[in-house]
Amino acid sequence: MDEIRVVAAVIVRAGHILLTQRTMGREFPLRWESPGGKLEPGEHPAAGLVRELGEEVSWHGQIDLEPMFATSFKRNEYGMTRDVQLAFYYARAHVDWRATLVDVEGAGWFDLEAMRQLPLTPGNKRLLEFFDRNGGIQEVL
Repeated sequence: MDEIRVVAAVIVRAGHILLTQRTMGREFPLRWESPGGKLEPGEHPAAGLVRELGEEVSWHGQIDLEPMFATSFKRNEYGMTRDVQLAFYYARAHVDWRATLVDVEGAGWFDLEAMRQLPLTPGNKRLLEFFDRNGGIQEVL
């Protein structure tokens, strides 16, 4: 079966969420999303998310994660080339860190209104819907 498992971190600070912008040459180029990525075979979601945060925004260190919600996409939905299982996690770093871009085009902190103006990936469109259904961006950890 051609399915991938993806994890994404919802990092919140002062009512704003950290989003990264995808690079050219990837699916959904220059669209905005929560940092994260594909899990390697057999990789635990928390370990994969820490690895992806290091690869994308130079985060190296301890992070607390709390499951938020999961969603899925079927092949050809939104132009997907594979079936995708996507899990979002609330994340909190133990130190204040500034994102250093590694494998992304841009990064920034956005409130809901600013997030609505961005070209989002399909997964982050669902994240925005989640926030709308649940009273906005919340810092839960």
